[in-house]
Order: sequence, then structure tokens, then C-alpha cells
Amino acid sequence: DGNRRVLASSEFAELIAAHCGFKASIVEGDERESATRVDNRSRRILNFGHTTAHALEAITNYRVFRHGEAVGYGMLVAGELSKNLGLLSSAELELMHEAVALCGPLPRADNLDLSRVMRALQHDKKSVGGQINWVLLAGLGSPQIVDGKHISAKLLRLSLRVGLESCARQKKVHTNAHATIKRTRRRTTQVFGGPCHYWDSWLCGIPLYSDRVSSSVVQGSDAARC
Repeated sequence: DGNRRVLASSEFAELIAAHCGFKASIVEGDERESATRVDNRSRRILNFGHTTAHALEAITNYRVFRHGEAVGYGMLVAGELSKNLGLLSSAELELMHEAVALCGPLPRADNLDLSRVMRALQHDKKSVGGQINWVLLAGLGSPQIVDGKHISAKLLRLSLRVGLESCARQKKVHTNAHATIKRTRRRTTQVFGGPCHYWDSWLCGIPLYSDRVSSSVVQGSDAARC
């Protein structure tokens, strides 16, 4: 059927290979994730979206979001933080929203208690000295590590609220699966400066036979998520 054809396609294989290759190149250059590195080739940049994702997973006992879905919201929150800190323009943020939307719709997150999310963030496993190191975007394709001390509680709460409401305003993209693969590869490369680690999370270990899987693979599908 359509699912199997897309999964067996050369475009799909090339997409996964490109993302895995990008991640491998980062890990090779910073295998032990040096605590002193803050440049845009630090292994820490692979944590993009994961700070909020870990908090969402924790407060929902891992029962609401697949990992890729949580990371998707984490990316949107990081994008809002980037914009609110003056690192990312509104137009660039919209491109990022489009990149995430191309992976398929997200479950609701606007009904979560923001205070619980913020408390969970304080226990992030990647924090250093009790301080979160946020991976943000200083423009498209330019990840930047920002010390949490530069982000006020008010700004963080605002960014969380807007980012977690994103599902309600996601635009539905009408296209065929092969076109979506090509478009997403182009868009994620434009946004993140290379294939996106987020796609590693969503496209590896695809649960094809899960009871939550719909009939399409890429666009509007649970099958595109881990």
C-alpha cells in the first residue's frame, strides 16, 4: 500500500541517512559532550527541543506524547524563546513552525499546567551546576547555547504558553507523501543548518503497526513519530 511504498522509497532512505549522517558528524567532533564547549558544533546542539520535551514526558508519566512529539513541542518552545530574546525573527520562527508541521499534527499540549512544566524543567538531566543550558537558534541554521540565567521566569512562562498552544494553529499541508519528504528535507536543512535531529527522533523506529498509526506515513500521520 501507500505506506510501504513510501517507506521503501529511495527518497525516504536518503532522508534518514542524511539526518543520521548529520548527527554522526556532530558526535564525532564532540564524543563526550564537553561541558566547556558552547560553539555551534558542540554535541549539546543535539539537545535542541529536548529540554522542554523531557519536562513534558515527566509530568505526563510518558503516557501522552511519543518522544518525537514531545521534542516537536520542545523545538517550538525553543523557537519562541529565541524570538523573545531577539535571536530569531518572526519570519524565521514561522519557517520553523512549517518544518515541524510537515512532520504531522501534534497532540494537544495547551491543557498542561505550566507551573508543573516549569518545576520539571528545574530537574533537566542536562543541566550544569543546577542551571539549564538552552539550545536556541540565533537565526536559521545557527544553533546557540544560552545559559538559563539569561532567561527570566516570566519570559520562559510566556514562551512555554505560546509554544504549547502551537498545535491549535498548525497549518495543514496538503501534498503527497513523496513531495512532503523532499519539502521537509529542504525546510529542515534551511532551518537547522543541516538535517534535523528532531527527524532522527521521529523517523527511527517507526511504529507501523501501533493502534495509533493512521493510514498515511508522513503527512498528518502518527506513523512519522516514535
